[in-house]
Amino acid sequence: MSALLNWMERQGKLKANPLRSVGKVEVRGKETRLRRALSVEEMRRLIEVAGERKLAYLLAAHTGLRRSELEALEWGDVCLDSPQPFLRVRASTTKNHKAATLPLHSDLVELLRQRKEQSGTIAEKVIARCPTVAALKADLKAAGIAFEDEQGRRADFHALRHTLATNLANAGVARRVAMEMMRHNDSRLTDKTYTDASQLLTAAAVGVLPSLIAKYTVKDTQISVFSGLGVSNSVACGLGFKVQKTSVNIEESQLLSFPVTMGQEVDSGCLARTRT
Repeated sequence: MSALLNWMERQGKLKANPLRSVGKVEVRGKETRLRRALSVEEMRRLIEVAGERKLAYLLAAHTGLRRSELEALEWGDVCLDSPQPFLRVRASTTKNHKAATLPLHSDLVELLRQRKEQSGTIAEKVIARCPTVAALKADLKAAGIAFEDEQGRRADFHALRHTLATNLANAGVARRVAMEMMRHNDSRLTDKTYTDASQLLTAAAVGVLPSLIAKYTVKDTQISVFSGLGVSNSVACGLGFKVQKTSVNIEESQLLSFPVTMGQEVDSGCLARTRT
């Protein structure tokens, strides 16, 4: 309604939009259809049992194409001969009416080549028809995956877009890049709506945090002085001694010894020496 009133204002049919000051309704927590991302292990199990539907699932999970966009995809939109194979998504087939170029994952390239050899003209559809809800449920059941989890979140076909956004986040892809791959106009939509927080690798993130508890190794034979430089404890040589002087640094030495006893042996008169 606000968009219509803004248009009327631009056309001179209305002085001002009376709904301009009305805020948006908070819908978080009130969604009627909740979705979740499939984990990497779940996707692998789904692909193993998918049969002819394998390509549709992989395209959705690796490109984020919606059901209608996949069904509109033609072989003329697929470029497999470039160094980085890609798909051209025509503006007439997208939700936001914007053309896009989507790079292809290696999982898809060989599979698309095999399928293309069996196809006809460039106007032929890559996916004749996306899997129905019944077919997807049957594949999920065969793979041991619940269609709806304990939180009421569904693993329907559109959930494969959530899977892509979550995989991009776990791979450390920059937000702007992820937003572009998802073809969103706002990164908050990518982060908040399509990224499944329950699938994020938070435990791995905690594992790389630095320890905040200092750990020390105490050596009884060494004492640190002058910015941590090592020094030796007192050393005695001989049988009976008395302290005569303290050793000092000489020349460019950075080592300093503690007071070292230097004296004469009581019986023999032999001098005891120290080094610094």
